[in-house]
Amino acid sequence: MTETSPPAVPAFDPVAEGRRLLRQSPYGALATKDRQTSHPYASLVAVAPDTDGAPLILISTLALHTLNLLADPACSLLLADIGEGDPTSHPRLSLMTTAREVEAAAAKPLYLACHPDAALYADFADFSFWRLEPLTGHLVAGFGRIVDLAPAQLLVPSA
Repeated sequence: MTETSPPAVPAFDPVAEGRRLLRQSPYGALATKDRQTSHPYASLVAVAPDTDGAPLILISTLALHTLNLLADPACSLLLADIGEGDPTSHPRLSLMTTAREVEAAAAKPLYLACHPDAALYADFADFSFWRLEPLTGHLVAGFGRIVDLAPAQLLVPSA
């Protein structure tokens, strides 16, 4: 009888996993602080990576999350891989961030490369691009794979 080795378990690289989620997650749950009640308010947003990997969003002043960010730029963004089976078994990254409006000239091409349909409304007067500056990241990549990540670990210096 021959013995077989168990399948090799790939090494866990939390920095690479956090950066992958930042660069490849097209949508995320944005949590802002409601400007009237101070309660958390979560909404779905389309996300694109800036040159260093920081999330970019395109939002309208007609949206509650934008009004909330104008009153208080502190927010959180949840990015997740959703695949077959239990969603909680897939990697996800919670980012504590500060939102700031950015120039459309730099953000627009990056954003439209990920979300080309947004070209239909990206130039509307009520829409603007925002960058979510990571303060810390909390990666959950499976059982026993929970790591806090600093911005320097998540972002790649841009040229």
